[in-house]
This record gives sequence, C-alpha cells and structure tokens, in this order.
Amino acid sequence: MRIKKPGRHFFFRFAAFIFTMMLCVSVYGQAASARGLSLIRDAEIERVLLTIATPILEQAGFSAEGVRIIIVNNSNLNAFVVNSQSIFIHTGLILRAENPEEIAGVIAHEISHIASGHVVRTHAVAEGLSFQTLLTSLLGIAAAIGTGNSDAGLAIIKGGQAAALTNFLKHSRTQESAADHGAMSYLNGAGVSPKGLLSFMEKLESEELLPESQQSEYIRTHPLTTDRVNFLRRAVEKSRYKDKPLPKIWYQSFARVQAKLTGYLLPERALRLKNTTSLPSIYARSIALYRKGKVDESLSLLDSLLEQEPQNGYFHELKGQILFEHGKVNMAAKSYAKAVALAPDDLIKIDYGHVLVEQARAAQSIGDTKKMHQILETAIATLQRAKRQEKKNPRLFNFLAIAYGIKGQEGYARLNLAEEAVLKNQLDVAGRQLSYAEANLPKDASQARLRLQDLKQLVEQRRRKQKKK
Repeated sequence: MRIKKPGRHFFFRFAAFIFTMMLCVSVYGQAASARGLSLIRDAEIERVLLTIATPILEQAGFSAEGVRIIIVNNSNLNAFVVNSQSIFIHTGLILRAENPEEIAGVIAHEISHIASGHVVRTHAVAEGLSFQTLLTSLLGIAAAIGTGNSDAGLAIIKGGQAAALTNFLKHSRTQESAADHGAMSYLNGAGVSPKGLLSFMEKLESEELLPESQQSEYIRTHPLTTDRVNFLRRAVEKSRYKDKPLPKIWYQSFARVQAKLTGYLLPERALRLKNTTSLPSIYARSIALYRKGKVDESLSLLDSLLEQEPQNGYFHELKGQILFEHGKVNMAAKSYAKAVALAPDDLIKIDYGHVLVEQARAAQSIGDTKKMHQILETAIATLQRAKRQEKKNPRLFNFLAIAYGIKGQEGYARLNLAEEAVLKNQLDVAGRQLSYAEANLPKDASQARLRLQDLKQLVEQRRRKQKKK
C-alpha cells in the first residue's frame, strides 16, 4: 500500500498502491473517514470486481475495458459514479457485503445511473486527469456550488472535507427508482440473480427513518423508499434467475478480496480470525502480520499459500512487495517477474518497473554500467506496456522519467515528468517540463515530439478553461 502525504513519503503499498489526493490527509480506519478520501488501487481487487461487473456492463452496452472500478478507502457504506467511465466503491461496502451477489446488485445500480445519464457533468471531470485529481476537483466544485462562494472550493481542497462530495453526488428519488428498474433489467439480462440488490437494500431500509446524521452515506446519496424496496421484492419474485448461484470462483475470489482488505485495513481483526486453516484466513493474517512488521511470520504464511497455488500471480506480487519494502530488491524483482508473467494486470507492471529502477540505481552505484543499462531497458519496456490500462497513472510516468534520467536521456525524462504533471493538473509544472523536453529531445524522436505537441495543446486548453471560471 502506498500512501502519499503532503511533504512526506513512505510506503505501505496495497499490492499495487494507494493514491491519496492532495486535499486529503489519509490515515487508517475511522480517522480516514473523518478527515478525507483516499483511493486504493489494487490489481487483484479491481480484477475481481470487474469480473463481477463485466456481464452487467455488457448488458448496459458498455465495454468492460471502458469502465474502471475504483476503491475508496473509507469505512462508510457507499458507492457512486462521477462520470461515464468510473464507478467508485467504498471499502466499507465491500467488507459489509455478505456475498458477491450484493456487490453485483450495487454495481448494476451504479451502471444504471451511468446509462441513464445520472452522472456529474462538470468541467472538473476532464479527460486526462488522474482519479485522485478528478475527485479533488469535484470536492472543490461541490463546496463552491453548495456555498455560492468560489473561495470555499479552495478551502475544501485544503481541508479535505469530504462531506461536500456526499451532498454533491445526491440522486433524486426519481433517479433512484429509474436506476432500480435499469439494474433489474441488466441483472436479469446477464443471468445474475437480483437477490443481492434486494438483500442489500433491505439492510438499509430501516435507516430511512433515522436522522440524516445517523444514516449511512449510501442512504444519504441514494435515498431509499418503501416503494423502491417493494418494487425490488416483486421484481426478484418474477426473476427466473433469483435462485441461480454465481460461478463458484466468484465466491472464492470475493472471499479473498474481503480477506485482503481486512488484513490491510483491520489487521487486529484479521489476527483474531477463528478459522485459521482456510485460504482467505491465512491470506488475511499474512497481510496483517506484514502490516504489524512481523515480516518473517508473514512470509512464512505466504509461502504456505504459494505451495498451494504456485501459479497465483497475486501471491507472488505480495511477496515482492514485502521483500521490496524491506530492502531485498533483487529477491523482490524475482517475485515481481513471476507476478507479471502470471497476472495480466498493468498495475503490477508499474510496481515491477519501480523495483527494476531501484535495481538499476544499485548497479549504477557500483559502476556496473552494462548491467544498469540492461535493467533499465527491461524497466522501460515494462512500464511502456503498462500504459495499455494505466495511462492515467502518475506513478507510471514518474518511474519512466527516473529510468530515462538514469540513462541520461534528458528529453524523454522531461516529457514523462510533463505527463505526470498533466495528470495531476499541475499546469505550470507541465509547461516548464515541456519546454525542457522540447529543447532536449533528439530531433529524430518524431513520436515523442508529436506527444509533446499534444500535451502543449492540452495544457493551453486547461489554462483557458481556468481563466474563464
């Protein structure tokens, strides 16, 4: 898990990393909910949730590659959409779900909001922003709209008051009813039991009568009515798929997702798990021990998992993460190489690229130039491949910039720093880096120069939009 804080960096990467927005000082557990929002990016969790979502997305006419499911590190029960490409789900909702059917139901409901056009449409939801920058902008806009004071937007960005976003993302009861109808249609069309959506809503039904301060965030953003619940009950009874189980692997994978989140976010709870022999329990305790600094015990449990499933790329990824964060770079590189070979996720490639960059630094420090260049070639090739899914990931471009910098290719290094700055909406930084890149790129670097011109135009477009506000 990687947490980024203002003025300070340290590493607790969550199998891929955690991105914390500039406005939000992230801490674990309840404190995180109180002070702001942070995003968890994890290859395994995203893969499992996207697998559950794919048949529903296809029924709604969306490509699974065109919609991202992003995890919000927040213990409140909620899920929301802010544009037509992203579904945000809180860790609290994932951990409280009783089965993947409930997750499927919530995802279907959010997909229905997207398909019906019930999404936030603002200039803040701009193409080319990283996810955390997008949410930062939305929080600022939410505050400005809610108070009628543009200065409030800056205050929100500085203060990390996520409550503004909750109000900003509220749906009407009419929209909620429409989303229920759409969700039922998509679930039935995909052959997925709609029981999960009903059971999830039934859990929340009693909250409708509570004061707003005592309601879950889901109720505050998705107002529930008795009529809605009654509609869902009737629709479930009519569904030919109401008793159809999901694929067995979905239950197994979802149990691992919950175990993983418990291990990282609630390590004390993970260490108290009674069933110590099940794979999810061992997984959770291995992660919890690592979080507690008991590395040898953690690796011992992880090795027992690898004995059971030697082809599990996510287990190799976790081992690489633990080894890397405890200074065993060469051993970590071997684990990450296996993870990249076994798991098709570009998030893992970014972490592997990071490890390779550190290996190259080590080779450079002892004067082994040949080895340094060999490692850098692998690092750059790996990171370039990660652009397929992660072209909005600032870390990818940061590591590419470092790799090119070590190689002495200043123009390419500056171009990648400009890419990183654009994703963070740091327009002045991007402008400076583009000027340096233009002066230092080889004259025959035609593709890089084309990209440079595209970035210059994008920076100018955003500057003009800012001036109009």
